[in-house]
Amino acid sequence: MKNRWLVALLCLAVTACSNFERANAKATAPTQEDKTQATESPELSDFEAESKKFDDAMSDFMTNYRAIPRMKNPDGTPASKEKIAAARQEAMKKLPQANDYAKKMLAIAEEDPQGTDAFNALMWVTQKTRSGQFYDAALEKLTTDFIAREELKGICMGLSYAPSSKEIEERLNLLIEKSPHDSVKGTATLAKANYLKRAKATLKRLQASDNKQNQSEEMLAYLESIDAEPMTLETLYESLINDYGDIQPSERRKTTLKEMATSALFEMKSLAIGMPVPDIQGEDIEGVEFKLSDYRGKVVVIDFWGDW
Repeated sequence: MKNRWLVALLCLAVTACSNFERANAKATAPTQEDKTQATESPELSDFEAESKKFDDAMSDFMTNYRAIPRMKNPDGTPASKEKIAAARQEAMKKLPQANDYAKKMLAIAEEDPQGTDAFNALMWVTQKTRSGQFYDAALEKLTTDFIAREELKGICMGLSYAPSSKEIEERLNLLIEKSPHDSVKGTATLAKANYLKRAKATLKRLQASDNKQNQSEEMLAYLESIDAEPMTLETLYESLINDYGDIQPSERRKTTLKEMATSALFEMKSLAIGMPVPDIQGEDIEGVEFKLSDYRGKVVVIDFWGDW
């Protein structure tokens, strides 16, 4: 009798475990809808698809390019420097060019001029190409059709390094005057000051070299017309200090516009050629304190260096 009871209890336990496993499997097993969702990736927008093509091409290029220094000869020995250099030169021919994708991006923007894809595609073109006909076209659309977007802050500093042209200066002025966002207006003001200084320096460099003859008369006339006088720049920097002081031009850079403008003003007023050198104080290699002014009237060579 005892053995019979043990067998019955064992059967009940096995049955219970089996039922539990079936119930648990039923509860956790994916439905057909779950399987469909798992196998189908989210559909990419036209902009996302084109951007992914560029990113994938660039990733493949970088993977192959970084492998070149580890090239081996057929016998397993390291490749020569000459062979590696030749391989690098050949690989560079396959570097993805943003301009090859920019035309498609502009077409995407045309399909839905006010849509999210249009804005993202135009921003992509300005950030990837930096200059040229596609850049100019994207910039014009951004600063007219999307002037109210705060994300335009992201293109401002790039404009300060764009090739000098009347159109670039006009775009900066438009951002300063028409944007409803202080972050855009302030960053564009800093970009304009940097742009004017760089354009003026370009003119001086051309005037001092034979390259001036290779520039169009229209370009030279524009560079000569630029108002980058100290008073103009001071007005821009003072505007940054008074109106946009706490704004940071980029998320990666923690320096504020006020700090950058203050530094630029100090450089203009104290570090120009012909001005007395600001006094500095420090210790020599023997720990003795000294001031630069101690050597006034003597020829001094200052060597700034650091060790990190």
